Amino acid sequence: MLTKTDQPTALIISNDRATIQAGLCSMPGGQSATVAYDLSSALTQIAHSNFDVILSEIRLPEMCGLELLARLQSAAPDAGIVFVFSSREWSLALDAMRGGAYDCLEKPARADS
Repeated sequence: MLTKTDQPTALIISNDRATIQAGLCSMPGGQSATVAYDLSSALTQIAHSNFDVILSEIRLPEMCGLELLARLQSAAPDAGIVFVFSSREWSLALDAMRGGAYDCLEKPARADS
């Protein structure tokens, strides 16, 4: 349980290094997050730390969707799992929500996509 002085701990899983770096630079209030650029690194981080929130791409090179959700839930049963998805991945997001993901957030659309 968090106290007033505790900050939630977060793990971000994404293989998009440029977006992650930009996002970390703009986090409010001096908050920080642990970053993993692949599932293997994320699972290693989870084994060594207790995270309150895991924010992950819904599709990673190693696995995606419900398989990824089950793997993260098994590794970090107390963490809220939030997936980020593109507009083409609505069905994966709906399945993840039904499977117990805390939330799913659609990525902003790019003008060039």
